[in-house]
Amino acid sequence: MDKRRVFFILLGLVSAMAVLVGRLFWLQTVQEVQRASVPVDLVRQSVLQREQRLMLDSGRGDFYDRNGLPLTGETYSALLVFPVSITAAVSQEEANTMGRLLGIEPEAWVRFRRELTVPRFWTGTAGNAPLPLSAGAAQTIRRLQPAAVAVVPYKQRYLPPYDAAQLIGYIGQDPERVKAEFMPMVKAGRLASDSLIGASGLEKSFQTLLNGLGGTFLSLYTDSRNEPIPDLGYRLHAPENPYYPLKVMTTLDAGLQSGLEELADKAGLKDGAIVVLDAHTADIAGMVSRPRFRPDSSVDPQAKGWANQALLEAAPGSIFKTVVAAAALEAGAARPDERFECNGAWGKYHFTCWKKEGHGALTFRQAYAQSCNIVFGQIMLRLKPGQLEETARKLGIGSPVGWAGKLLQDPAFRQLDREDSGTVWSSVAAREDEGAKLQTAIGQRDVRMTPLQAANMVVTLLNGGQLQSVRAVKEVRYGTDRVLAEFQAKPLAEGEGISRKTSETLLRWMQDVVSSGTGTALKGAVWSLAGKSGTAQVPEGGADLYNQWFIGYGPVEAPRYAVAVVSLKQKASGDQAVALFRQVMDFLAGYEKKEQKK
Repeated sequence: MDKRRVFFILLGLVSAMAVLVGRLFWLQTVQEVQRASVPVDLVRQSVLQREQRLMLDSGRGDFYDRNGLPLTGETYSALLVFPVSITAAVSQEEANTMGRLLGIEPEAWVRFRRELTVPRFWTGTAGNAPLPLSAGAAQTIRRLQPAAVAVVPYKQRYLPPYDAAQLIGYIGQDPERVKAEFMPMVKAGRLASDSLIGASGLEKSFQTLLNGLGGTFLSLYTDSRNEPIPDLGYRLHAPENPYYPLKVMTTLDAGLQSGLEELADKAGLKDGAIVVLDAHTADIAGMVSRPRFRPDSSVDPQAKGWANQALLEAAPGSIFKTVVAAAALEAGAARPDERFECNGAWGKYHFTCWKKEGHGALTFRQAYAQSCNIVFGQIMLRLKPGQLEETARKLGIGSPVGWAGKLLQDPAFRQLDREDSGTVWSSVAAREDEGAKLQTAIGQRDVRMTPLQAANMVVTLLNGGQLQSVRAVKEVRYGTDRVLAEFQAKPLAEGEGISRKTSETLLRWMQDVVSSGTGTALKGAVWSLAGKSGTAQVPEGGADLYNQWFIGYGPVEAPRYAVAVVSLKQKASGDQAVALFRQVMDFLAGYEKKEQKK
């Protein structure tokens, strides 16, 4: 074939293509503009078509209590409203009907519809969360089918009264953290830089598993005038995978937790914590932190309310005498029946007993029940610094006690977020200073414990001296309830602990505290109780404030729970912690009885 023939063939093909393109242009543009019956041409309509959407469910996994009751993620019927063009009037009939169903004036509904420029849920006059619709209202609206209005299932992550809020935590945006920690998920399309991720608590610890596969959302397709396109209508988009979202099964008891929250409020606990652990497994049955906070609101990271006081260290006062007593018994530094003398003052360092006139002659055992500072100062000077530190470590002070281990590909996973370690000495010099030793003997100076460590110390004694790992989560399940990951109850350090003899001795001494010591106010409780009181002076702003503690267990005959309560930075030393401990234990006794009847 010669070159001239090839040239004319190519020229013919190009001409035919030009004719075809011209014909398509005329059909889709010129002819459409000429049609009086079509006000918007097809090209412009396809370009200006818009998708308006609202998220119904983020797809994030949820938390459940030990009985399978949801702690997050309640689904209810909500009203979703899409904007329409400004020329679309709201009929008086629609306004009257919606006003009646929503409990508002008809004009309020008309105003809401007219001012709507983006899809929105009906949230009422206050708040950002969609208001739940009653079953009757939802049914009526579905039947009437007002234009651009839909009744949809909406999943609200947090709902009042926000029980266990600090333990569960909250979610928020953190683009820098997403970039630093979750780039593989971003690249896989499962996470964006502005996605909501766990910012604290279990939400943060289990973020990798909770993220899910994507959300469920409802779309409305509109044209350039914001009018719904009839042929497309509403579209529901949802990931089709029965395995997701995942379920995080906690150790909490929802009913027990709710009762503790109410009790804390009625008792006037403003700043402090309540920790209730299973006496055998060290599982968290309930955990309260005050002050309260709302995880569904804009959380200020600089504020205090979101922090979990149960995991933050504080000066423990005389509950630390349990550690000193354990160290002395383990080291043979003092016998339980050894007699001491307390005249109310040491004679230097301004070290005194809480009982100004002194306790007189008393044994080591009696000194624990009466919380005698002078006797514990004498015993402290017999101990080597290393002996106290070693005993404290075996009782869970000096390192986090929350469950740690391997989770899938993470060999260093921890369940509890931002858990303090606690401490005995802040410096080597303090370990050799007599005045520092005396203050340490009574849980002052540099000594710090968390309420969780305090409760777990009681569990350790109840388990013969074996320190336990504290669980907040037992397992993670797929959406089908098949187990993905399991967290077995386990010792914190296998083979380590204090002796069973010392543990049993201290448990009996805790009973003495209630029968004849500083905890006699607990004698009339529903259960027979045992424990140890503590008050720590914490100077702040030129004034002396006090941390009030009580730790213990009950019932004595067959222990069910180990409990720590603390009321922080009170203006005066007093018995608030003892009273709160009793109220907690009485509630637990009543709750156990009620549960047994079911």
